Amino acid sequence: MKRTIVLAIMASLAISACAGVPTSSELAQVPMVTFGEKIPANQDFILLFPAGQPISTDVQIVGTLLQQQASDQLTVTLKRDIYAYKNWVSFDGKNWIEAREALAVRFDVKLPGPKHPQPGYIRVAIDEPGKQ
Repeated sequence: MKRTIVLAIMASLAISACAGVPTSSELAQVPMVTFGEKIPANQDFILLFPAGQPISTDVQIVGTLLQQQASDQLTVTLKRDIYAYKNWVSFDGKNWIEAREALAVRFDVKLPGPKHPQPGYIRVAIDEPGKQ
């Protein structure tokens, strides 16, 4: 189930690893692509998620036990710009921190059952650490 809730932000952060904080001179040579635009082939890039721009995520509930499956597309917008480069994130395009320190992502899946005899839910929370 968790794999079907793939957020674009987290996918972009898994592009590749980097040994140290990227320098300004290193990043000056790297093209910037806004989410939704075509990404350059065979080269590194900075992916910009602009504040207010819709980010769509496909959600699916599927399986062999289900007679009726479900899918939907959910759209969110960010409060502020997020830049992603390899496993680094920046909120201003200048100061970079490791993604795991910049984003707190939590998944909560609750299916109906004896301990939860009500409709199930899927929640994904994306916060800045310490601001949950």
